[in-house]
Amino acid sequence: MPIEIIWDNDHHTILRLDFEGSWAWKDYDHAIEEAYHRVQEVTHTVDVMLNLLYSDPVPPLKSLKSFQRTLSQKPANVRTFVAVSNDTFACGLCVSFLKALAVSTLEQARALLANRAEPVDSEAAA
Repeated sequence: MPIEIIWDNDHHTILRLDFEGSWAWKDYDHAIEEAYHRVQEVTHTVDVMLNLLYSDPVPPLKSLKSFQRTLSQKPANVRTFVAVSNDTFACGLCVSFLKALAVSTLEQARALLANRAEPVDSEAAA
């Protein structure tokens, strides 16, 4: 599968989609559907990282419907999308259509999200 979906941390507060090599928009749609299914299995806030560091260039642009579906079907507990890529075109698409934040490394993405973090357990915050 050209897009692997994994939890980026043990608390399941960051879900990472790793795009590897060549992929198509139908792969993206399937990955988002699976990602949202996983997000709905938890009750706390989840951030979604789109890791495009090892992706081939973004496929020909037929993405508008895919991005619209990503936003319209987004579970209530998805907080932030973060695009991770050195490809300014890919980041620009994510920023423009998904209102994503964009960074160039996974470490930057994790730090960005850690600075925005909400407590996973409300009792721990008390």
